Amino acid sequence: MIKKSLLYCFCIIFLSGCKDLSEPLSEPLIEDEMVKLTVECKNGEKIVADDSDVINKVIKEINSSEREGTQEMEFVLEHQATFENSDGKSDYFNLYSSGGAVVSGYYIHSNIEDLCGK
Repeated sequence: MIKKSLLYCFCIIFLSGCKDLSEPLSEPLIEDEMVKLTVECKNGEKIVADDSDVINKVIKEINSSEREGTQEMEFVLEHQATFENSDGKSDYFNLYSSGGAVVSGYYIHSNIEDLCGK
């Protein structure tokens, strides 16, 4: 009976220490309110999105997806993208047709829509 009680106590302590999975995995990489997304596709096409739904969807994917450092990775550049806020400040990053992105030194394992593949 004592062993069972100790097991229950251990389980309660363990579960109370678990991280809330609804919280983001780490700090957001893009925090500003962005008003424009420009993508320069590898085929030379330039796509400009000023629809807040499209922009917020991409930002949410970048901020909430798994990421890893790029220091030991090599990438073939595909699409170069830029977010711009209302003050004219720009954040540059790379998009890949696989849905991934490289932002601020991190490879983002995401499912961003291939805007250049439309």
